[in-house]
Amino acid sequence: MLSILQVIIVLIPVTVFIYVAYMIIKMASGHDDLLEPEVDLFGSEVVFIYKEGMTIVKDERGCYGFQDLSGKIVIPCQWKFADNFSEGLARVKDDNEKWLTIDKSGNIV
Repeated sequence: MLSILQVIIVLIPVTVFIYVAYMIIKMASGHDDLLEPEVDLFGSEVVFIYKEGMTIVKDERGCYGFQDLSGKIVIPCQWKFADNFSEGLARVKDDNEKWLTIDKSGNIV
């Protein structure tokens, strides 16, 4: 008779294999909802996941900004591109293609 440990040792790799196969099929089919931006209740596209309580959003003009966990836009959508926050700072690209660093208040540092 199999012990619980033996069952777990068998199930973990099988589960990982099934998940990876599912993701490959999902991406190959062109219906990968996990990679698609979601539209939040406030009309902005949520582009990435939340990091340090903020996420990147994209407005109808194609400009990027940041919103907090409540959905409030805390840094207006004014950047050509934006990276996630890390250690309180994020990189953004302005209209002149220049990379800048901003803090969580939107101030250039």
